[in-house]
Amino acid sequence: MPFHSRISILFAIIAKNDGNIFIIFAFPSTCVNTSASDSQHHSARRLAGAGGILMGSQVIGMVLQLLIFSTIQHQLSQADNGTFFWIQQISGLAFLIVAEMGMNSVVIRMYVEHQDNIQQQNRIMTTFFGLRLGLWLITTLGVCGFALLTEPDIIRHIVLYAVYLGIAARGTLFRMVLEIRRRAVNDQMLPALAGISDIVLMSLAVLALREHLTLWAVMTLFVLTSLPGFIVMLFGDKLWNRSWREFDKPLAALLLRETAPILVSIVMMQVQDKCDTIALNAYFGREALGAFGAIMRVVVPCISLLMIISGVIAPVITRLQTADVAQCKQFVLKGVQWTVLASVLCAVMLGVFAQEILIVTAGRAYQPFASALVAAAWTLLPGMVVAYLLAILTALGLQRQALPMMIVLALGALVGNSILTATFGIMGSIAARIAATVFASAVGLWALQRFLGGGALMVFLRRTVVFVLLVLGVQMLAIHLLRGNVDVLHYSPLLLVLSGIVIIAVSLLCAFWAGILKRSDIQTLRAVLASR
Repeated sequence: MPFHSRISILFAIIAKNDGNIFIIFAFPSTCVNTSASDSQHHSARRLAGAGGILMGSQVIGMVLQLLIFSTIQHQLSQADNGTFFWIQQISGLAFLIVAEMGMNSVVIRMYVEHQDNIQQQNRIMTTFFGLRLGLWLITTLGVCGFALLTEPDIIRHIVLYAVYLGIAARGTLFRMVLEIRRRAVNDQMLPALAGISDIVLMSLAVLALREHLTLWAVMTLFVLTSLPGFIVMLFGDKLWNRSWREFDKPLAALLLRETAPILVSIVMMQVQDKCDTIALNAYFGREALGAFGAIMRVVVPCISLLMIISGVIAPVITRLQTADVAQCKQFVLKGVQWTVLASVLCAVMLGVFAQEILIVTAGRAYQPFASALVAAAWTLLPGMVVAYLLAILTALGLQRQALPMMIVLALGALVGNSILTATFGIMGSIAARIAATVFASAVGLWALQRFLGGGALMVFLRRTVVFVLLVLGVQMLAIHLLRGNVDVLHYSPLLLVLSGIVIIAVSLLCAFWAGILKRSDIQTLRAVLASR
């Protein structure tokens, strides 16, 4: 009998991108028969198909975002860049905790559970909209009040950024309300196109007005370029009944109660993510914050791309946990493998070309911070392991076991930044971030091991240590060789490309040698690419 009446319970993975809030969903997945039709290659093709649109939209968004912030950072002073980054971080912290609070995943689950009751679905959507509107207003007033007490001169910028977070695809606050029906049935095309329209319009506007960019102009462009996509999602389809009579107070209370466990993890994650910004601003001011922002604007887009791995695997393991526990464990371990591999490859590439990347994205004034970018790139590995574990433990219904990991993450960041950032500045902030995520990932892996059992995870972790040490050696050698030929690299982009290809190839050979990558993985990938 197919499990067609069972619906996956899902979780939204949260990632910061330049202060914007990214929600990469573990999409609802109706359970189906997992007999012969669910062969390994067939499952892999389904995973690839589910992530295709997400991957495409994220890659386009990442490339255009780098173009946008490169132009902005070249035009604004380092102090103004610091103020810009400060507004994004503080606003992102407040709106993610108070206004978003992990509610999206709960609403999707409720919506899918009432798939046969349109009236109840409308009630859910109207209640969701009303609740989110109220939370958005409260958060906006709170952030503006904070600015009024501390820095009144930036309050108008904060108001504009609050509007942007409300309507933008990357803010997800009101846009997610309009996308729920489509997201719930994995119809991602229109939301993806509307999101791409935001960043395409922003790219065109920034390039057209690059000689006249100020902080106020940038904030205004953020809002104006997000409006078309918001309007398309608002009026493109009559997705839900917007009558206030459908607002259900008991349902709103239920939403808040069910969101509470997720909110705790979000708060811990945001404490870790924002305390370095607060510490740098307090100890070293906006100049240092501007440099740190330039570094993180290179690293963070990689996070949104890497999050697709857990976003695609999570609904599959939720289904397989009931249908085939052994295969479920295989998918969980495979996800750890691909997360580690992808994170290390990103880290080594960012580190080797750190100097060139900073020159392109922020300007030669930021070139002295290339060594900080090399170190910051390695925050990807433990950070992405934490994000993957949070998503997978929640998809397995083990979200309570993720809480110790998130508590260690927050406490590690608080202690690390109070000591290291105060002493060593930007490098101290990066060291604190690495330390906090390493300790947290160790706690999370211990929780995952209790689910997996056996020794497969421990074997993989030993191989990971060998792999990372080998790749670190490759990175150090490549930096040494390339830095001795800076002029050649500067005048020969082709050599940069060839160097990147060689470094990736050598890193993949290290992965094969360490056992992180196997021939069966390549065969599976070839089968996916060859399939229709």
